[in-house]
Amino acid sequence: MSEQTAKRPAVLSEELLPTLKEFLAFRHLFRGASIALMRWSKLHPLVGKVDSVYRQVDFELRDFVRFLDDRAGPN
Repeated sequence: MSEQTAKRPAVLSEELLPTLKEFLAFRHLFRGASIALMRWSKLHPLVGKVDSVYRQVDFELRDFVRFLDDRAGPN
């Protein structure tokens, strides 16, 4: 979704990908590991990014919806 195609722009920016991959790695850890294996020292930096990443994803998804709406034309 971070690559532009002939029919649509990228949905998410390349700049956002590394952080989203961090969250995905945490999800995989959380699903497969005991809560006892998690260390706050490793989770703290990720938790600190939640708000800003949420805002950026929200902005980029809304921007993509605007693109879709523009292509759909007037109702």
